Amino acid sequence: MKTFAVLVLAVVACRHAVEGSNCNQWTKFYSRDQPTATADYEALYEIRHEHSRDNICAVPSDIDVETLKGVYYRDAGEVVKIGPTFGFACFNKEQPDGKCLDYKVRFCCMEKTPKCTGKWTPFYNRDSPSYSGDWETFTELRQAYSSICAKPSAIDVRLVKNNADYRTANEVVSVAPSKGFWCQNKLQKDKYCEDYKVRFCCP
Repeated sequence: MKTFAVLVLAVVACRHAVEGSNCNQWTKFYSRDQPTATADYEALYEIRHEHSRDNICAVPSDIDVETLKGVYYRDAGEVVKIGPTFGFACFNKEQPDGKCLDYKVRFCCMEKTPKCTGKWTPFYNRDSPSYSGDWETFTELRQAYSSICAKPSAIDVRLVKNNADYRTANEVVSVAPSKGFWCQNKLQKDKYCEDYKVRFCCP
């Protein structure tokens, strides 16, 4: 019994290491398909289409897959196809028993913080996208917050809702340290921008 307990703890520790390694921004888990016909097909492009408001990043850096019961896909012992930009697929005909388990997937959208050789300001969020867009321009922010330096060397832009890098939203935006950030509603596919916050690197 003691040996069994040690083995269980070792597996759990390994599982946590797989989930957390090199990723600081996981999406939620998705399970859009069931293996009732020919396969369990959790393709990224279909998940992104069906959950467009979730703003899954354009190029995920990693993927995490487990069964609906929480078993890591490698421990399930089935023949599968997997990749962060493809998604996941398990075909019934490729399994010894002719049937796949039901899986769920999530994707890693890494937070990409720009390098700053000085000091970051606090995050600012002076506007919301309720009218023409979200306008976090440098000129207006500096008028409101005089402590912002005159010539920032970098800008960091994130989504207000989850603190993710702005690029994970896949929206058409303008961004530059000397100009700030803005997103125009009319340029987006759904005609509405996400809400963003910005900070500047002051040398």
